[in-house]
Amino acid sequence: ADKWRLIGEYGSSDFYIQNYNSGSWEASLRATGDGAVSLYNNNSVKLTTTNDGVVVSGICTDSLGNVRSIPANGQTGSYTMVASDAGKVIYTNSGVTVPANVFKQGHAISIVNYSSSAITITQGSSLTLRTGSDTGNKDLDAYSMATVWFGFDTLAFMSGSLS
Repeated sequence: ADKWRLIGEYGSSDFYIQNYNSGSWEASLRATGDGAVSLYNNNSVKLTTTNDGVVVSGICTDSLGNVRSIPANGQTGSYTMVASDAGKVIYTNSGVTVPANVFKQGHAISIVNYSSSAITITQGSSLTLRTGSDTGNKDLDAYSMATVWFGFDTLAFMSGSLS
């Protein structure tokens, strides 16, 4: 089993948590007084706080996967967006309905039309779907993309290759 130790040396502003494994001590956490905190995995820095936020070394994931990727939800028939589509791209060749009271402020969903003809993005009941000063249904051009961003649960803004 691993052994653990806390190190805070006199005259140093650093505080460490280390573990003993496979014959040597490895860093698990390093905190610098009035400065950065670093988290380690197998003696390698993986996350460090900075004055501006955090720096992640390696792959950064959340419940949807790699945060540098946009997960796709492939659809081949008419589709109504659902809450789990937030942060994803709907990859489709058919119409998409944007419903009210499903998404919260700040949620964004992109729609990619991979067909050779336009598809309709339908404004759901009780939703105001804005594209500039216009509201209502819009056609997403062939082989094009649009993004819907929610101002709140009954108001969304859309941009993209629309007509």
